[in-house]
Amino acid sequence: MPKTYTVKDVASILGYSTNSIYTFLKEKRIKGVRVGKGRFRIPEEELSRILHLSKKTASSTVLPIITKDNQIIPEVVARTDVLDADLFDWFIGISSVISGVALFLFNISSQGDVIGRLIPVIRMLLICAGFGLVVSSIQEKFKGWHVFFQSVIASIGVMGAYGLARSFDINGVVLYGSISVVVIVTIVKKLPAEISMGYFMTLLGLGTVLGAVLWPQQAMTKSVMSLFSMPTAVVQGVFLGIVIINTSLYWIGYVKKFTWIFTISCIFFGIAFVIAAGLYGEFLYWSRSFFFMVLAFFCLFLPISQMLEPSKSQRQRLYLHLFFGGIGGIFLLALITVFSLHQALWLAREHDFENKITVGQTIIENAIANVKSSVVTASRNMEFLKGVEKNDTETLVKNSKIVYEGNSLIRRLVFLNEQGDGVAIYPYGAFDHTNYAFREYFIRVRDTKAIYISSVFATNIDQIHRPVVTVTMPLLDKKDVFRGVMNASVNLEKIALQLQQLARESGREFFTVADQNGKYVMHPNPLLLGTVVPDTDPVRKGVEKKRGIEEVILPDGTLGLVAYDTIPSLSWGISVQVPSNSVLALGMNSLVLIFGTLCGVFVLSILLLYLVKFRWLPQQRGSS
Repeated sequence: MPKTYTVKDVASILGYSTNSIYTFLKEKRIKGVRVGKGRFRIPEEELSRILHLSKKTASSTVLPIITKDNQIIPEVVARTDVLDADLFDWFIGISSVISGVALFLFNISSQGDVIGRLIPVIRMLLICAGFGLVVSSIQEKFKGWHVFFQSVIASIGVMGAYGLARSFDINGVVLYGSISVVVIVTIVKKLPAEISMGYFMTLLGLGTVLGAVLWPQQAMTKSVMSLFSMPTAVVQGVFLGIVIINTSLYWIGYVKKFTWIFTISCIFFGIAFVIAAGLYGEFLYWSRSFFFMVLAFFCLFLPISQMLEPSKSQRQRLYLHLFFGGIGGIFLLALITVFSLHQALWLAREHDFENKITVGQTIIENAIANVKSSVVTASRNMEFLKGVEKNDTETLVKNSKIVYEGNSLIRRLVFLNEQGDGVAIYPYGAFDHTNYAFREYFIRVRDTKAIYISSVFATNIDQIHRPVVTVTMPLLDKKDVFRGVMNASVNLEKIALQLQQLARESGREFFTVADQNGKYVMHPNPLLLGTVVPDTDPVRKGVEKKRGIEEVILPDGTLGLVAYDTIPSLSWGISVQVPSNSVLALGMNSLVLIFGTLCGVFVLSILLLYLVKFRWLPQQRGSS
């Protein structure tokens, strides 16, 4: 029985794509035997006929066009130095390099411990393996290196999927896992780019939607679900249906050679990937954001690649490689542009923090000085001294009302006699103890006969145990004998509100203040007031009389920008801090501009490539 060859075998021998061989069969330039629906076998005799049409030696790179029976048959390429550009190789290569560079340029604040430790290794391997993959795909002599770099990228995918699984990043697991699976398949068996890309997009689409269904608590899933007013289950079902339908259209269009169905499916995939890139951009996850932009480009390029005429000449193949390299350069330029924007935002916020920390110091010092001034002035009123000496609550309350209403920064006035017994409270309240001689503020004022500003402590009045800071003034008679104290608690809530108004426009920015003993005086979490400041909180550096602006790990484990300083008159520390994500977040207009420009550039480049179809390139001098 005569030997026959598959379409793939003939394509490999002649140096064409399988799509070109199918075209020659359809136009009867090559005779074949149909052995099934859409399947052909080419007899050895027919292949020999085509091969013998060449009169050149086997060392020729490009041979003339031969006319046979009024049918133009493109001549055989006996040897080519430059291989056809493989879309899947270029996609993996560019996305690897871009992702690796992004991991170098941008801080990773949302990764778990495991993936965080792997980042320095992963980013270097991504850049080297991605660059090596595209370079080794250009010539056949680098085939061994090509398999090596594919293996490295597959290993990175497995390593990344493992680390992200430990961090419960299901979307990342699906992404890295899908890459690993498809790359391993292409190592075992070389596949057309449409099939490789199709496998990857199928795994990615179905895996992402199923991950959203099974693990809806993912940050990205919550962000997407918040865009719709429908129940979560309905949205999940709709997305699952869309993915299944579009994936089916992709494979139907490819297998049945329905170009318009295949094109529509690729366009829908491309739009979805651009939206995913925008969402990850909002989370400042630029490595993954630009990965999806690269994926969107190659997805939109797939239909055009099928329509392009076979690139027979060596120069045409080289120019196609250069085209993809240029696209990679555009993505790299866009990535650097985003990084430059981040740097500008960071410098602007540092300058802003320098001003805000100074204003915050002034607010606190003025507030304490205001309370102190009111207490000093009131202590000169002999009515307070007489009231304490005679335990005259009515007189103390009447005069306290004037002081209290005259200064909104005073939250409460308390009077104690020389033994530390409670005499009066204004506004009205109940003493939890009969005697407060154990309080530090009483002891210090009694011993020094001087005004005293306390550290933060929990009050026992009204059984609320509210954290307070007090300004305490001694009540002295004409002979300078200690008769008691006037104790004014500072309205910390009002001061904290003033500080927060200073930071409000900056989103998640907030102030913290700690006293000289290292306890929180002001903090956005009221449960922490009065507790000891952990060593990880930069406000402790302010207590230690240090000043600075730096990027640090915040107490919640995320990266943040922090300015800290001391308040000299109180020996307190003050800091203003904000998560890095809030500093570097780009507005919607910026995101639309960046990704819109990218989309416009590569859509125009794809259309231009299709319109030109390499016809302006030299056909006969392609190997020169």
